[in-house]
Amino acid sequence: MLKKWLSIGIVTLVALVLLGYKINQSHPELFSKLMMSKDKKESPEEIAQEKGRKSSRSTGENAEVHRDVDLEKHFPFNTSEEKKLAQKYPDQFNIVRKMYYYLDNIENAQGDVEWGDSRENKMRETFSVDYEKQMSLSKIYYIEKGQVAQQENVLFQHAAASEQLPLKHLYTKQSIKSSDIFTYLKVGQETIESQWYTLIYNDYPSWHYHSGTKFGMPVYLIEGDIPKAISEDLAGHFKMTVSQDTGALLSLDCYGHKNKVIYFVNARHLKINHGVSKQAFQLDFTGDKRVSGHGFLLETPGYNGGVKKEAPNTCTEANPC
Repeated sequence: MLKKWLSIGIVTLVALVLLGYKINQSHPELFSKLMMSKDKKESPEEIAQEKGRKSSRSTGENAEVHRDVDLEKHFPFNTSEEKKLAQKYPDQFNIVRKMYYYLDNIENAQGDVEWGDSRENKMRETFSVDYEKQMSLSKIYYIEKGQVAQQENVLFQHAAASEQLPLKHLYTKQSIKSSDIFTYLKVGQETIESQWYTLIYNDYPSWHYHSGTKFGMPVYLIEGDIPKAISEDLAGHFKMTVSQDTGALLSLDCYGHKNKVIYFVNARHLKINHGVSKQAFQLDFTGDKRVSGHGFLLETPGYNGGVKKEAPNTCTEANPC
């Protein structure tokens, strides 16, 4: 079973379209899980289980409970052949495993990352996260023809999430049950949330690596070819940079078969485990109108829910958020 992947609320349908090949192939249940998590009530038993997971969590690849509680204790080989292949290429498999259990190696992080299929149309995320203090801030910019077309912000702290569309002067706020807290801490998904291990997993003869340095940290400089069996969209030559200490993805360039970048991920100003100031977790809502969660969703980029778009549902005494 491959790693389960949940998006934080900030990544709306426009972002998922850009990354659609990943989700459609491996995680078609993503949308239903996100929608169900907003409506599901948490039982006392679930609260107790969540507290138990937190108190018993240890770090490292052999941890009894990983920080990402959806991950299996041991790396989940699908077949005995996959396990044998990993044993045949132990050094390369260790890179994959480091990326898979990335969050066991990261206490806090701050930086920004860009990704997309061209230099004119792309997405950028600026983020800060502290997993121990359970705080995160993510700002995602939708860039079209070199201009910011839309922006979404999500601030999570004190078990509450505030989501903002600053260009539309709208925001919403909701309490988050304990079982969903970790979903809102999954920021910087294209870099520190390294689902990109899937490009190099179980295909070790197709790539090689050597050591280098980036952002003042030791890294693996990986280069090779992506076969169509792994990704028809990204098949062809690629280069990847991965942190040796944490498994975070620092850069990715996929060239296809024409020696031209068809997809890229590029982290910038990235700091991992250097601490994050409390002042980093702030948003300014001055002049913004608070709307309901549903009203906010209708205004997010690319979403209409299959219905005619209406004015945002403004919070009032008669219609509280």
